Amino acid sequence: MAIEDGAALGILLGALSRANPDSIPKSPSNSIPNSIPNSNPTISTIPSILHLYELLRKRRATTNVLGARANQSLWHMRGGRSRDERDAALRTIDIADPRSEAEWSFVDRRYQLELMGADVVRETREGFEGWMMSGR
Repeated sequence: MAIEDGAALGILLGALSRANPDSIPKSPSNSIPNSIPNSNPTISTIPSILHLYELLRKRRATTNVLGARANQSLWHMRGGRSRDERDAALRTIDIADPRSEAEWSFVDRRYQLELMGADVVRETREGFEGWMMSGR
């Protein structure tokens, strides 16, 4: 997640720095004021870009955190009947089968494809382009 977040921030700030100042939205659709007093529209737009970053990343980051919390019981289970039942359930999962489902996101193929299959670079670039278009 941290690498994806860094990439997203780098893409957004880099794209903002290369944008034509006249094409930067004056009244962003996200209603976050450009509150940094500065005559440079690129610098004064940073709060809006950070809000865009949050809009683009929050759902994915939340999904990841919730998956990690759900897996807590998988990794921190004491011995006994519960652990034996978990081990037996895990042995029945075919992680190569795209239809496989599991209680734990660690072995749920659909969850893994959603989590690992995202193209953060594309999503961020598209988000920036949409944000730029919103001000025209």
